[in-house]
Amino acid sequence: MIRLSPEEIALADAHGEQKRLEAIRLDFRDHAGIEVGGAHPVEVDRLGARCELAFAKFRGVAWTPTINDPNSEDVDGFEVRGTTHKRGGLIVRPNNITSGKATRPFSLVVQWEPGVYNVVGWFIGSDAIRDEWIMKKEGRKDAWLVPQARLHRFYPRSSPCGRLMFRADEIGTNGA
Repeated sequence: MIRLSPEEIALADAHGEQKRLEAIRLDFRDHAGIEVGGAHPVEVDRLGARCELAFAKFRGVAWTPTINDPNSEDVDGFEVRGTTHKRGGLIVRPNNITSGKATRPFSLVVQWEPGVYNVVGWFIGSDAIRDEWIMKKEGRKDAWLVPQARLHRFYPRSSPCGRLMFRADEIGTNGA
């Protein structure tokens, strides 16, 4: 488990709020189709920023967040997806595939409680496009939901598979 300090949580929350304000200013539409009654978009952005910071700590790299730059990577070559659902899957949306992120690895980070995170695993974006993983939810755009059991695991650098701890661009699309 990765733990964020209260100061790190405040930093991530401030970034999430800034991201939401910039999205409003630029009139960006929410790709997830979040509607009234669901999680408030600023809470979603705070969670995303917290999960990115937790993933950066997990990878041992500096977190250098960007604001609404669709071409930038989230952390160390990875796209980071966060959830509060302990058994939640890794979501890949159609706009992730069409925006040029299809060959990037996507990592799932689960927030167990505020400040406590689990980096579950990763999957190449385009490999998530499978009929059995299509997720249809009323009021939202279709997406693919990769089950946690199907995600590739990260290994310590010292293990035989430790190269998976290196930069994402060093990982082949076949998961090797």
